[in-house]
Amino acid sequence: MIKKYFYIFFPVKKKKWKNISAYGFSQDYWKKKVTRKYKKRKKNIFQKLWKKLSFFSKLPTWISSWILWFMIVLCWVFVLFYSQYTSIDKINIYREWALIDINRAYSLLDYLRGKNLLAADSKNITGRLQKSQSSISTIRINKDFPNTINIYLDSYGVLFQTESHYILENGSIVLKESNDFPDTQIIYLSQDISEYIDFEKKLDVNQLQLINELISESSRNILGFIPAQVYFFIKEREVIIKDNLGTLYIFDLEQDINKQIRQLAIYDTESSDIKRDSYTYIDVRVSDKLFLCSWEMEDTCNNNIQQIYWDTIFQNPLPEVSESLQ
Repeated sequence: MIKKYFYIFFPVKKKKWKNISAYGFSQDYWKKKVTRKYKKRKKNIFQKLWKKLSFFSKLPTWISSWILWFMIVLCWVFVLFYSQYTSIDKINIYREWALIDINRAYSLLDYLRGKNLLAADSKNITGRLQKSQSSISTIRINKDFPNTINIYLDSYGVLFQTESHYILENGSIVLKESNDFPDTQIIYLSQDISEYIDFEKKLDVNQLQLINELISESSRNILGFIPAQVYFFIKEREVIIKDNLGTLYIFDLEQDINKQIRQLAIYDTESSDIKRDSYTYIDVRVSDKLFLCSWEMEDTCNNNIQQIYWDTIFQNPLPEVSESLQ
C-alpha cells in the first residue's frame, strides 16, 4: 500500500521501447537497412537538365525522351551531311588498261571536291563518265569515309587494231597509247579514221562481230588458211581478207556469213589438188557461185579490184606471217 502511494508522489519515468522486434532491434533499424540497400539511383545530368526546363518538365517522360533522341539524331545528320568533316578532299581514279583517258576523267569529276561525300550521287558520276568516254563499260564507286572517293573504270574489250588506234567491242575507236594488245588482228578501214575520232562516231557493232566471226570460222573450216590482213569497206559493207599466200577473199556482210564460208570450204575440199596460191582473188559474194581470178591474169584482176576498192589493198604490203598467226 505504501509502495503504491510512493509511486503516486514520486513517479519513475519508464523507458520507452518502440517497435521492439524479437531480436532486440527496433523496426526502424531494419527499415534503414532496407532503404540503404534499395536506395534510388541519382538522376543523371540529362534528367536534371530536363527538370530545369519548365516546358519539358511538364511533358510525360516518354515524350521528353523522344525529343531528346530526335535532337541527337539531328546533330548527327548535321555532322554527316553539312560539316567540313565529310567533304570530299581526295578523288582516286583507277583503270586497268590504257583505253580510257584518265586525265579527262579527273578533269570531269573535279566538281566533286568540297562536296559532301555521302551526298555524292553515284548515278550522276556514272552518267557523266560514260557520256564523256564511250570506251568505258562499267564503273564501280567506293566512298571511303570521311573524305575520299575511289572510282574504278573498266573498258570494253579490244576486237581489232589499226596502226594508231584500237577498235573496241562496242564499236568505239580509241587512241593506241601503248601496245598492250600486240596479238590483236590488224584491220584496215576504207574511210579516214579521224572522222570517227573527231565526231565520236562508232562503227557498227554487228558488222564488227560478223568480221570477227568470219576470220575465226574461215581459219577453222579452210585447211591452211591464215589471215594476214583484213580490209573493211564500211559503206559497201564488204570485207576482204588477204591470206599469207597473197590471195584475196571477198565477202559480203549483208549475206549469210556461214553460207559463204561453207561454200568456200566445199570448194577447197573438192579442189584440194588446186593450190589456193594459183588465184589473185576468190569472190564468194554471189550465192552458190565462186568467181576466181588466176595469177595468169594478175593485171586484169588487179584492175578489177582497183576499180571497185581503189588502191586501199595495194597500199599495204603483205607482212611476214608470225608464229601467233600460224
